[in-house]
Amino acid sequence: MAFLTAGAALAANGETAPRADASYYVNSFDGADLKFSRFKCVALVFPVNSASNESVRRVDKAVRLWRDCFARFSARFDAALPVGKGIPEDVIKVMSAADLAKAKAAMESVYVQIAADATMQNEQVRQGYDKWLAATRSYSNNSVLSGATEASKRSFKNDETVVQPELPGGRKH
Repeated sequence: MAFLTAGAALAANGETAPRADASYYVNSFDGADLKFSRFKCVALVFPVNSASNESVRRVDKAVRLWRDCFARFSARFDAALPVGKGIPEDVIKVMSAADLAKAKAAMESVYVQIAADATMQNEQVRQGYDKWLAATRSYSNNSVLSGATEASKRSFKNDETVVQPELPGGRKH
């Protein structure tokens, strides 16, 4: 009776794709489907200030659209956690324990960078918004600020969401 090596058995069964996929997760994983840029959130450019209610409403609408886009990114990112969750079962079956650990370590590194990039984008929008709001209030002495900005203001004020991948051992980055 002839015994096949694991690789030969997979090839004999036409199962080379999971092995190639395993190599991707160990050596080439880039997290492209999770990157913030994939969501095409329109970069916000805030005016120095707003001198009319219409201008305030335009800024408010742009901020709400951006926050909705960021929320879609956050939901997708959170759904991919914990690290390694996205590796298909058929791929995990052909991976050694060492390869699975390497893949998760590689994915963790990518996730940490994706989270850092998204957090930076969110912070830039928050800072731009705060600067615009302060300048608009100063310019108008609050006369043009209507309730339109209050929803965006609450959105940022109440936003305690920080995108952080869960690292092995339950640690947060």
